[in-house]
Amino acid sequence: MQKQTAKILVVDDSPLQIEHLKKCLHRSGFEIFTTTKSDEAVELVENLLPDLVLLDIMMPKKDGYCICEVLKSSAATKDIPVIFITSKNERQDKIKGFCIGAFDYITKPFYTEEVEARVKNAINLKLSQDELKKKNSILEILAIRDELTVLYNRRYVLKRLDEEIERAKRYNRVFSCIMIDIDYFKKINDTYGHPIGDIVLRYMGEILRKSLRTVDIASRYGGEEFLLILPETDLAGTKSVAEKLRHIVCDAEPPESLPKDFKFTISLGIAIYPYDAESREKLINAADESLYTAKGAGRNCWRAYQNDLKNLSER
Repeated sequence: MQKQTAKILVVDDSPLQIEHLKKCLHRSGFEIFTTTKSDEAVELVENLLPDLVLLDIMMPKKDGYCICEVLKSSAATKDIPVIFITSKNERQDKIKGFCIGAFDYITKPFYTEEVEARVKNAINLKLSQDELKKKNSILEILAIRDELTVLYNRRYVLKRLDEEIERAKRYNRVFSCIMIDIDYFKKINDTYGHPIGDIVLRYMGEILRKSLRTVDIASRYGGEEFLLILPETDLAGTKSVAEKLRHIVCDAEPPESLPKDFKFTISLGIAIYPYDAESREKLINAADESLYTAKGAGRNCWRAYQNDLKNLSER
């Protein structure tokens, strides 16, 4: 099935040669695109992103070597295999083609069976590489994401927190952390069961993804706790974000998968770098202490960390 959907771009200034190749390759079920113009070949490759390019070397305006060099210099097209199919059959011509980055080199006149075999070989390798990249991409995502909420995981957010501290220290900037806890989460699990608890966690992850800026970092820190990093955000801005999130959770209509009239709330603790702490551990502790102050104040509220406890901020 993969071979039937594979796309091939044929670049040749001879319409007869193109027709010959189309007949040869259609038998294998490939989707064929063609051009006789060298000056539009690169643009076609960028737009189509074919699985293979069959490229004549002797083209007007821009030869195949030049086209291949351009394709191999671009991140978007460098992994697309190029097979030169040309009448240039000297050894130095072939060496030049391979040095530029060609996958294979076929000389004219050619046998159709040979072209089919070489094309299938290139396509199979390309599709295998694409599948491997896809799997590696999934593994990379799983390594930094929480599987349930799809937010960043604890290990990744701690790494990013170290980086944000270094950046803020270097450029004399501020940023903030917010620690969030779902109120009475144990009671939710005990009353409705863990599957409902999981739905609540996923829903909380969705709220955070939709409600924060793209530069903000939202993570599931552990259990029902979430840690946010808000770059370039002072105390006033962080208070605004905390109150916004509190309102969204408190007032939002829950998903249909939750029990009817189900509601839950959150408590939030704020800490600001560098005013409240200058190390990762102390900053997290400050946000955590603020969170527990919010819980002690009745939950469904936020509190900001203050070294002088008499000046604890109220929402």
